[in-house]
Amino acid sequence: MRLVLTANSAFNPVNFRAGLVRALVADGHRLIALVPRDAHRPALEAMGCRVVDLQMDSKGLSLLRDAGLLLRMRRALRREQPDAVLGFTIKNNIYGAHAAWILAIPFLPNVAALSTAFLNGGWLTYVAERLY
Repeated sequence: MRLVLTANSAFNPVNFRAGLVRALVADGHRLIALVPRDAHRPALEAMGCRVVDLQMDSKGLSLLRDAGLLLRMRRALRREQPDAVLGFTIKNNIYGAHAAWILAIPFLPNVAALSTAFLNGGWLTYVAERLY
């Protein structure tokens, strides 16, 4: 299978999902990591992922920037044509799921912990709950 992994940094799969990445590669899956460029990219490539840069503001709250993120994710998924997408962080889960849904690609979110969006209450919590 051709799988896309997406997170808000290459750090995330390298440090928290290395076992999964190695197991998927060992099972013969082709992995594409859709992540922002950072210092952990070479380690992710060494584990067997082809890395595709994803421009994103991982901590920002701009709906306009996030709309751009949705479009970039949709464009990348259309280009890569994966059999499924695995998401690992809040923005990548929310916008990746929407992009995958538009393209009829199965999406598997991994929610390991709640982000600060769920801790503070108010409008951000309301929006994040609805999007999830």
